[in-house]
Amino acid sequence: IAAQVAGVRTQLEQARAEAKLGHYKAALALAQPADAAARASGYMAVIGEAGLELGRLQQQLGDGKAAGTLRDAMHVAEQAGDNATMIDASAWLVFTLTTHTSQYDRAQEVAGFAEAAADHQRPPADIYVRLQDTIALLDATQGHYEAAQARYEKTLALAEEKLGKDHAGVMTTLNQLATVYR
Repeated sequence: IAAQVAGVRTQLEQARAEAKLGHYKAALALAQPADAAARASGYMAVIGEAGLELGRLQQQLGDGKAAGTLRDAMHVAEQAGDNATMIDASAWLVFTLTTHTSQYDRAQEVAGFAEAAADHQRPPADIYVRLQDTIALLDATQGHYEAAQARYEKTLALAEEKLGKDHAGVMTTLNQLATVYR
């Protein structure tokens, strides 16, 4: 099983590399068989990781299956005890529910769950920043501009401190904060 898991993780790294280059369809073509191989392995942690990558790519390509894939990844990762993947899948699910399906109540529910888990589990800083950015986006989308601005400003300070001023997460937070100021 260790060799299967290593193979899946190699496929996922290749998919991430293609996605970073903006080659989302090529990345999806790598992530789909990786997801199938992860499921065949039966190893819950890698199933969650593969589902997260597949869901992110589906979201990037506007595939309506993204929310379901991300929801499954969130639950599988939680069952596996992989809190970082669970929180990251939750952040992407909140983003997808907010921007693609306008399911704000569901997004708020997932956000509350993920934020409580993040406060307890302390995920890596880039995942925490992504989660906070998506919650602020949810606030802004619902017209709660002051709450969104306050969250973005707090997240920006944390991102600069933990990730460095040149990190992509800092740039994303700055960009989203600017949209609230408009």
